Amino acid sequence: MVQEIAAGTIAPAVEQEMFEMETLVQKKPVIKKRAQAPDTIRANFDNSGFKFGWIPTNSILVDPAYQRLLQKKKIIKMAHTWDQDKLGVFVVNKRVASGQYFVIDGQHRHAAMQLIENYPTHVYCQIFEGLTLEQEAQKFHDLDNERDNLTPGASFKALLTAKDPIALGIKNVAEAMGYTVDYHTGPIVNNLRAYTALQNIFRRAGAAGLARILATTQKAWPNRKEATSQPMLVGLEYFFQKYPNADDNRLVTILSATTPISVISIARRLQEDLSSSYYVTVAQTIRGLYNKKLRYKLPELTS
Repeated sequence: MVQEIAAGTIAPAVEQEMFEMETLVQKKPVIKKRAQAPDTIRANFDNSGFKFGWIPTNSILVDPAYQRLLQKKKIIKMAHTWDQDKLGVFVVNKRVASGQYFVIDGQHRHAAMQLIENYPTHVYCQIFEGLTLEQEAQKFHDLDNERDNLTPGASFKALLTAKDPIALGIKNVAEAMGYTVDYHTGPIVNNLRAYTALQNIFRRAGAAGLARILATTQKAWPNRKEATSQPMLVGLEYFFQKYPNADDNRLVTILSATTPISVISIARRLQEDLSSSYYVTVAQTIRGLYNKKLRYKLPELTS
């Protein structure tokens, strides 16, 4: 069973998840070829700060703080189609305080091996030593991101654990505005999920720009998931970029009289008619609503 640290024991949710997986495997697959490994780790450090060596499979642990959620179907398929020649190299870190090895890259392969009747006693690893939790998380993010394996949510979770300044900045602004950015919570009210848009907005507009956007959506539509969808967030960013002196209170009043779905629907129709960028037409739609019954209207929006 995959080992996972939570107060010194296997996390209950993970234990239940692995139990469910095991019940689906009627007969444990038998490995094609067992790896021949020494009983002790042997390797020499090079100038890259890591070494290669064999580590006992059962001594490798998983830290859920930055790892993605286990995909049960993927693990079961890997176990039933196991080919030892395609195992590859695990990436692990030996933590100084505990002397334990934590997997950085190879979580699903490690979980699949636990379902095999005679899984290898040792696995070949690229071994780092003394990395902090933040450094582990950053390395996990960088390795998987290079292979395009990470979803935007999993990537953002890893960056938070790595204490990436942009990810932390987004989290701080979101919480100040009454939102969360919890990857595990899912698409519920007031939990932000447009991770790529949030990061891009933060890079372009900074904390103040993101705060203005989220304050607007929270005040206008406090209980609408669509309010913080990517089109609305980027559309509002574009609106504030073009009209930095717009009255925020008036904007909130105008938007609260409609719905984010209605704004997005109008923007889609405009996009078809004008062949404009989707986000530009969201901003145009917001401008049109803002200008209603206004004597001094905002000027035409130009890209």
